[in-house]
Amino acid sequence: MLTNQVKNLPSLDKKVINIFFIFFAASLFSPILFLLISPKSCVVYHFVNFIILNAFLFLIIYMIIIFKFVIKIEYKKFYLHLLIFVFISFFGLQEFEKISSLASQKNHINYRSDFNLITKKIEERYDLKSFSFLTFESNFMVWSIMKDIKYLDLNMSIFSPKKDFMLEEDIFSAFRKLGFNESNFELFTKNQKRGWRYINTNISDFVYYKYQANPLITFKDSLDFEKDELDHINQSNLLHHQQSIIPKFELSRLKREFEKFNKKLTFPEVIVLNKKDNFFDYKELSLKSYCEAFDGEFFMMYFKKENTNCR
Repeated sequence: MLTNQVKNLPSLDKKVINIFFIFFAASLFSPILFLLISPKSCVVYHFVNFIILNAFLFLIIYMIIIFKFVIKIEYKKFYLHLLIFVFISFFGLQEFEKISSLASQKNHINYRSDFNLITKKIEERYDLKSFSFLTFESNFMVWSIMKDIKYLDLNMSIFSPKKDFMLEEDIFSAFRKLGFNESNFELFTKNQKRGWRYINTNISDFVYYKYQANPLITFKDSLDFEKDELDHINQSNLLHHQQSIIPKFELSRLKREFEKFNKKLTFPEVIVLNKKDNFFDYKELSLKSYCEAFDGEFFMMYFKKENTNCR
């Protein structure tokens, strides 16, 4: 019955259905074509999301057109505008609820308050085009890029053209400047299980998916993991690309490289550290050439003594 109804649809409605069907069919074949052409792949789950999205859109459009045809609704711009308004309102309310929930959380409010106070204080004291800045906090890195800060000691891999060894040396250098030792570095690189996956955001911000681990891929196809880590990898979904586990041999290499790192250090004018980071104790920091410029709920900020009186 539906087949007969589709045949009797107006030409414009058929074209609309065909367009969305082509989108859906293309989303099915695109991952196969991509995997045949590309020598590497990373976040394959995006293909699955794209297939689901196109299937959903095709079914919705198909049902709307059939429903319109069955009950003999004449096409009017009013109905189109009403439909668009309903969709925008539905998704808009969902996003508004998320933002409202986030804005009401005390931790988020305190975090944003600290962040705003620090950035305001830096902008008041320094020429952003010429000063140097050290932080492990990704939001401050994004802010630094947006403000065109000239010297940023650390940067995430997705915002930097640097090779892996350069990013590693930046981290080693930052640790030396802050007086962190091998124990701090081991905590920084340690594999951590959080919820349904293993991921250490300390290191993954700098290397992105380099150490992704699932039954499909591990770093250099290694199986050199702790037993519980290997068991978790084998039980993971093939699409868990946002899981990172560093093999034991790579952890050993990073530790050796850190221990022998002895390049000349250039100290930044401003340092901002997150007090909640788990690889150091901010109460034990000893930055003799710096003075404390801010102590908030989340962040500590230090100014270099030779360039400011910190008041």
